[in-house]
Formats: sequence, C-alpha cells, structure tokens
Amino acid sequence: MDASRKDVAKAKSVRGHRFAGLSVAARLAIGFGVLLVFIVLVGIVGVGGMHRLAGSVNDIVLYNNAKLAYAQAMNSALGDQEKGLLYLVLATSGKEREGAQSKMKFQASQYQDSIKGLQDLFAQAPPSASEKDIVAKILEHEKTVSSLIAKTVALANDRKAETVLKMLRDSVGPALRDWTVDIEELVSIEQRLNDAAVTEAQKDYTWARAFAIASIALAMLVGAVFALLIARSLRRELGGEPAYAAEIAAKIANGDLDVHVQTRPGDSGSLLAAMKEMSEKLAAIVTNVRLASDSVGSAAKQISTGNSDLSQRTQEQASALEETASSMEEMTSTVKQNADNTRQA
Repeated sequence: MDASRKDVAKAKSVRGHRFAGLSVAARLAIGFGVLLVFIVLVGIVGVGGMHRLAGSVNDIVLYNNAKLAYAQAMNSALGDQEKGLLYLVLATSGKEREGAQSKMKFQASQYQDSIKGLQDLFAQAPPSASEKDIVAKILEHEKTVSSLIAKTVALANDRKAETVLKMLRDSVGPALRDWTVDIEELVSIEQRLNDAAVTEAQKDYTWARAFAIASIALAMLVGAVFALLIARSLRRELGGEPAYAAEIAAKIANGDLDVHVQTRPGDSGSLLAAMKEMSEKLAAIVTNVRLASDSVGSAAKQISTGNSDLSQRTQEQASALEETASSMEEMTSTVKQNADNTRQA
C-alpha cells in the first residue's frame, strides 16, 4: 500500500516537473488553449442545440399546428354540413331550402380547402403511417358520403321528406358518423404528434442547457486547475511573489548585500534562493577583498618603515665611511711624515 502511494506521488511529481519545465508562454498557451477548446465546444453544442430547437419549433408552428388546425377545420365543416342537411330536410319553403343548400356548399368548400391544405403539408413534410392510414379512410368516406348527400339534397328538393328521413337514418347518418369519427381520430393524432414535438423540443432545450451548464462548470474547474498549476509553478520557480523578488533584486543592485531574503524551508532551486546565495557570496567576497586590502595596506606600511630604517642605516654607514676615510688620510699623512723624519734622521 505504501509502495503504491509512493508511486502515485512520484508520478504526480514527474508530471509537475514536466509542466514546470515548460516556458511561461507555453504554460499560459496550454491553459488558455484548453479554455478556448471548451468555449468552442460549448458554442458548437449550443448552436447545434438551438438549430435542433429551431427545427422543432418550426415543425410545431408550420406543420403540426397547421395540420391540427386543418383537421379541426375539416371536423367543424363536416359538422356544419350535417346541420345544414338537417335544416334542408326541415325547411318549409324554397327560400329556407336555398339558404340551407348555400350553407352546405360553403361548408363543403371549407372542407375541401382544409383537406387540400393538409395534403399540401403532407407533400412538404412526409406524414406518419398513422396519418396516412386515417387520411386514406377519410377520403374513402368523402367519396361515399358525398354521393349520399347529393341524393339526399335532390330528394329534399323534391319534397320527399319520408325518403330523406329514411336515408338519414339508415345510410347518410351512420356514414356521417363514421366520417366524423375518423376526422376526430385525425385531430387526435395531430394533437398527439404536436404534443410529442413539444416534448421533444423541451428535451432538446433541457439537454442543451444541461450540457452548457456542465461544460461551463467543467471549463471553470479546468481553468482554475490550470491557473493554480501555473501560479504554483511560477511561485516555485520564483520562490515568492514577483514583486518581492523584484524588490530584493533592486536592493542587491543598489549594493545592499546585508538584505534578508525570505525563502521557503528546503528551497534551493528558486530565483529567490539563488539571489540569497548570490548576496551571501557577494558579501563574503567583499569581506575577503576588504581583509586583503587591509593586509596589503599593513604590508605597505611595514615596507615603508623598513625603507626608512634602511635609508637611515645607509646614511650612518656613509658617515662612518667618511670618518674612516678621513682617519686613513690622517694616518697616511702621519706615516708619510714619520717616513720623512726617518730619512732626515
């Protein structure tokens, strides 16, 4: 267990030294590069999410809501046609019958506009299988019921009330109800598709928001880690704050070699540690130079004193030599005189 911990600590130390071995520009470039990558990633995902969300909203507004509106308009037009048919049967005058038929024609045109609009949307955006099936049923009902309604109108105009009522009860009524049920099913399908599209859009928004928040949080975390690594590596290399290192360097440059440099315990490789060692060595060199200068001065003084003594002794010896020479001259004169006296005697 201890060995594994040591291996982990050693690996972390190696990674830290590798990072610290990079230049300051490289470390800053790596830190800001990672942040830029996260920013670009968040931007790409955000744009993609907005594009998907815009597509979902576009489908909801331009297609799903429009198809739902057409289906509801078809249902309403068919219901009004059925009411118009009843008014036609119950009409007691030609004017009332004309009014009922006019309303039926208008509702028929409204229905045709709605079904055509729905088919145009299907041509722009392929419908689902359920939409295809239900619309095919509705078109079949339209063919069947349209001919029955035409017959019913003709009989009503001929004032064959009993035959019209029988047709309404036996054939037209059930066919209209089946037609209405299928149109209501189309409305229900479009409503479900619309709700599903809204749910999908909400999911896209939720996912994009969650990813953006997570990416921003991760970017902040990574940025904080890189900032801490860069700050720690710089402090490790400097040995302290840059302002303090600049202050110490200025004092040493101004000749203050007695400045006290504060370093971390065990710090021997930082800039401040090197400056501390430099100031101590410079102070030692200056002290040695001062001592050597004092020694040279003392030796020079001793040499000067010796020269003075030697000069004095030289003068004394010269004086003694002069006296000796004078004595020898006197001795020579005396010897000469003695010799002359001896010859004379």
